[in-house]
Amino acid sequence: MATRRNAQFRRVADRDLGAVSPGHCTVGHLWVIRPSVLGVVLVLAVVAGAVGFAGLKLLHHPSGVTVDSQGRVYIADTDNNVIQMAYRRGGNNYLEVVAGARQPCHLQDYPNCNDGHKATDAYLTDPRGVVLDAFNDMYIADTGDNVIRYVDGKTDTITLLAGSYGQTCSKPTDRCGDGGPATEATLNTPMGISLDSQGNAYIADTFDNRIRCVAAVVGGCVSGSQVGYIYTVAGRE
Repeated sequence: MATRRNAQFRRVADRDLGAVSPGHCTVGHLWVIRPSVLGVVLVLAVVAGAVGFAGLKLLHHPSGVTVDSQGRVYIADTDNNVIQMAYRRGGNNYLEVVAGARQPCHLQDYPNCNDGHKATDAYLTDPRGVVLDAFNDMYIADTGDNVIRYVDGKTDTITLLAGSYGQTCSKPTDRCGDGGPATEATLNTPMGISLDSQGNAYIADTFDNRIRCVAAVVGGCVSGSQVGYIYTVAGRE
């Protein structure tokens, strides 16, 4: 969870959980409690104006968050145009940019927003969603560029997964590239992404009023779907 205001991440031991109860939450506070691999609890406290875990004063309007198997927190830092990773090492807290060059993509200069390069050399525009698969490959809803980006967990190379840079579907009633290669389709302000157990990617194609799916396996999205092709699985067609 994230907020469009400000954020604080706080770690507490199990014995401290008595101090964190619904009765202490007020308007503007959100709490998420999940176990970590170290047997402690990671509490994400969304508190306007607070500065906490890993110095989150460095974030600007975070819009999405996910956690990997090692307890590292990945944040769609929307107005900084990056994905940041918050983690602990040696008793210290760190915040590190893992994707994005801290400036939006200017298509007149970079038609593919620097795809094919290291993720931190690529350009993102208002990213609002991030998710990781079991191999630590990263999927980013690059909202302002109307695309979904993919970062290889081994090579750290970023490429296009779905959408066409700077283009939107002409009308919500159009197919918008459904049934064809995902990289030739159009999205309109995608704000979220999720993966199923097979690796099929589900996209919240927000202003097209539909959920799209990019197939990772044959038949993964709909009956007969082809790998790398995109399909509407919910909403208007």
